[in-house]
Amino acid sequence: MTQGALLGSHRALDPDRTWYLPDGTVLRPHHVSTRAATDPVVPGELTRYEIEVFPTAVLIAPDHRLRLTVTTYDFPNLVPTKPARAALTGGSYRIQQGGPTASHLLLPLLDPDRL
Repeated sequence: MTQGALLGSHRALDPDRTWYLPDGTVLRPHHVSTRAATDPVVPGELTRYEIEVFPTAVLIAPDHRLRLTVTTYDFPNLVPTKPARAALTGGSYRIQQGGPTASHLLLPLLDPDRL
């Protein structure tokens, strides 16, 4: 249906271009992708990522399910540079479950009868 991507070291948000809900929750992140904004990922350290998943409109039947796939990169669409590939090789990824920092997927919903 859609996809998104984020190079972890480029996770800094542009507050003027990021969309926020009234409670401050990030609805649509916009990242600063400059060398100056690079923030290295520290292995084993809990790090928050606001990953932009590109908007789409789709009708999902009540008995259908969504699947989220997390991967190192999306070949051939998003191929990291040679130095980045070396840094990604052998990486380990954890999704935080439960507690105050639990991972989540925000899905804004529309009533199809109101379109």
